[in-house]
Amino acid sequence: MRKCAFTIVAKNYIGLAKLLGKSIKNTTPEVDFFIFTADEIGANQDLKEENILEAKKTLHQFTETEWINMSFKYNLTEFCTAIKPYCFKYLFEDMGYDKAMYFDPDIYVYSSLEQLYKQLDAYSIIVTPHILYPCMEEDKERNLLQSGIYNLGYLGLKNNETSLSFIDWWGQKL
Repeated sequence: MRKCAFTIVAKNYIGLAKLLGKSIKNTTPEVDFFIFTADEIGANQDLKEENILEAKKTLHQFTETEWINMSFKYNLTEFCTAIKPYCFKYLFEDMGYDKAMYFDPDIYVYSSLEQLYKQLDAYSIIVTPHILYPCMEEDKERNLLQSGIYNLGYLGLKNNETSLSFIDWWGQKL
C-alpha cells in the first residue's frame, strides 16, 4: 500500500517544510513526503530531488486565469488551504497513492505515523477537532462555529470513492 504525506507552503517556508519532512522520514521512513509550493520557485533552484513541487505547474485542474484569480482572491494562508484538495487529488489520481496525509508545515512529528495510516484501513477520512470538550464561553463558541469545528492542520484521506467525492465537493466550495 503506497503512503505519502505532504504540506503546502510559500517558498519562504520551504525550510520549515523540510524539517517536517525530515521528522516524518525519521519516524516513518516508508512514507513518501512532498512539499507543494503555492508560489513559483526560481529557475535556478533545482529541488526535484527533495520532492518539492510547484503547485501551479503540478495541479493541472486550473487554467492560468483561474490560478491568477484564486491567488488574488485569497491571502497566502487561505490560498495554500484552497489548493489542498487538489494536492490530495494529484497524489491519488496522478501519483497513485493509496493513503495521504496533510500536515501544516509548523508541525514536527515525534513518533511513527503508522497508527494513523492503519486508521485509514477502517476510515476514509481522519480529521482533528479544534476542541475536545464543550465550549462554555459564548464568544469562543461563536468563533468556532464561524471558522469550523475541525482543524485541517492535519487531514488523512484514503484513496476511495468517499474521499474522492469529498475532495470534489471541497474543491468546488473553494
